[in-house]
Amino acid sequence: MKKLVLLVVLAFAVVCGMWTVDCFSADIKGKLGVGANYPGLQVRYGITDNILVEGRAQFALNNITVGGRGYYNLFEIPGSIPITI
Repeated sequence: MKKLVLLVVLAFAVVCGMWTVDCFSADIKGKLGVGANYPGLQVRYGITDNILVEGRAQFALNNITVGGRGYYNLFEIPGSIPITI
């Protein structure tokens, strides 16, 4: 059983590693990101290279929850960071 779990985790890591892109911290301005999770949606937008805003909505049977966040990047990360898609 432990070998099977290890094999599944290793296969997942290899598959996720195949779909990576390089993200530079200076490339945030004007970018729009849209995401979906099981009960909701989210939208993230880069106002400048250091400031991002995010809005989320979660849906349930009897209510809808809506919220927002603001992000400020204090430091630029040198180089590139691989991000799994």
